[in-house]
Amino acid sequence: MSGTSTLFVSRMGELLISGFEQKESETWEAATRGFVYNVAKEEYVLRGINKPHSLQGDPSGGTLWNCESAENRLISRGGRVQDFPSTYLRGLAFGKNAIYAASNKRRLFSKSAGKVRLYTNNDYRGECSIYKVPYRGGKVSGEIRKVVDSSDSTPEIYDLLRL
Repeated sequence: MSGTSTLFVSRMGELLISGFEQKESETWEAATRGFVYNVAKEEYVLRGINKPHSLQGDPSGGTLWNCESAENRLISRGGRVQDFPSTYLRGLAFGKNAIYAASNKRRLFSKSAGKVRLYTNNDYRGECSIYKVPYRGGKVSGEIRKVVDSSDSTPEIYDLLRL
């Protein structure tokens, strides 16, 4: 395992982490080998995730979901996939009978790879929005719709939290 980004404790008491295996180069484009790892069992739950973010379990405790950010989709531990009409999916929360997912504009320059510059709207492409999709019984059950569009005011949403 290389760098980890998210810790998650499931209702079954599992401690799970998501992160990246060793990148093949210094760029973030090379961080395509993401994973979800079960610490107690010392085994991978998911591998080959292209930029994992926002590891979450649904409120019923039945399904584990993770954003595969660079592919604009959610993937589940059981192999289910839900595509979103977004540019970079990062941020996931469960509401009553719904999944909320945040879409971010894609950075054209890396903040963390030594490319220090002042970010302007010209340094991003895409949209920054929050989507809602009906979710019941561990399954997506309807149309995805955009509920917030903040593209004109901010380029990124780092995460979502249901209070």
